[in-house]
Amino acid sequence: MKVHIDQLVAFLKAYGPPKCYRNWTAIRIQEYLTHHDQQRTLLVVAEGDQVQAVAVGWQANESVLRRPQFINIPFTWEPTNPEGDSFYVAEVVCRGNQLGRVWQEYCDMFPNWTQLKLFMIRHAKLVELSDQTMFRWDSRYAH
Repeated sequence: MKVHIDQLVAFLKAYGPPKCYRNWTAIRIQEYLTHHDQQRTLLVVAEGDQVQAVAVGWQANESVLRRPQFINIPFTWEPTNPEGDSFYVAEVVCRGNQLGRVWQEYCDMFPNWTQLKLFMIRHAKLVELSDQTMFRWDSRYAH
């Protein structure tokens, strides 16, 4: 991590979804971030020492993402699979218009990013992010 973990904790508590990080203890958030940093599934966008975005995601096979135990709580985490045909976006917390930068960073981290199907859980359901959705997000959050 280029910024201190305490900065990431403060960022997630300030900008994260109210039902998630704001109710977590600082130690729990640190453990979560450390785990994903070690697995190389944590993405931090910063300008100098100012955190702009934090994202967690990994490459996987669509068949793994569609298993009921992946979607249901308790969540079953799987390590990233460089051979996977999809990418799971677990978390994206941005300040301002940084979403376009997050997608660009993922393009840099995963050379085959543009060929992967993108998934996330919305309203307790696994959904595939369409090109139209990505275009709207990129247009809305372009910097």
